[in-house]
Amino acid sequence: MMLFDTLDVNEKAQKFRKNRLKKICKGKVWGPLDEAPHCVLHWLPVSEKTLFKPSILSPMEFSKFIQMQGKTAETPNMDGVRFYSRASKENGEGFLWNAQVFHSGALEIAFKLLFNEDDTVKVRKIAQGVLVKNLRNLMDGFKECMSSFKIDAPIIIGVSLLNASNYGFYTNNYIEFLGTYPRSDREQIILPEVLMDNLDGMEEIEQQIFDMLWRSFGLLKCEYYDENGKRESIG
Repeated sequence: MMLFDTLDVNEKAQKFRKNRLKKICKGKVWGPLDEAPHCVLHWLPVSEKTLFKPSILSPMEFSKFIQMQGKTAETPNMDGVRFYSRASKENGEGFLWNAQVFHSGALEIAFKLLFNEDDTVKVRKIAQGVLVKNLRNLMDGFKECMSSFKIDAPIIIGVSLLNASNYGFYTNNYIEFLGTYPRSDREQIILPEVLMDNLDGMEEIEQQIFDMLWRSFGLLKCEYYDENGKRESIG
């Protein structure tokens, strides 16, 4: 069973992602997600070898490929294996992150975004640096996962921010000149899919994704990449 066939690969990837996001927004998958904003990453390999056999997938230690907060638990299901970390009582109800590894080779993860209260301007602000760090870790981990199972590019990548409209995007310039933080004009930010045809070109793809995300909040580009498209450190 393959998720994609040779016809209209991009269209099939878009349809798969659209259906998954619809379910996520309606709470039809995993466990409950609280009201905090969440980032969802879809990593959809479309090369000839994209099939995880159940005998390989079931014991897979997903936590070795990603470094996310909390202790990893796993549950097999008809689609493949679900990995997750449940929130502690101090962190609220629901889950810190939820991931699904599909038999097709598709990878999906949603994680709760860190935000802070700013009493000065009465807004909750999303921590940009933590978002970038988490997505970088996941991209690195998913790349390692593909290499471990000898699955190569092309990869279709989709990034979404859910429940984002009531949160500001932290940047010092806006506080200084406008007295507030930039916000998205929509609740669900569904960025266009990006095709990565070479795993070695991941940083360039990352920058494209982050620049699109920054523009969703009215900002020109992500500041965490240099003029050559290379990663800059996060303070």
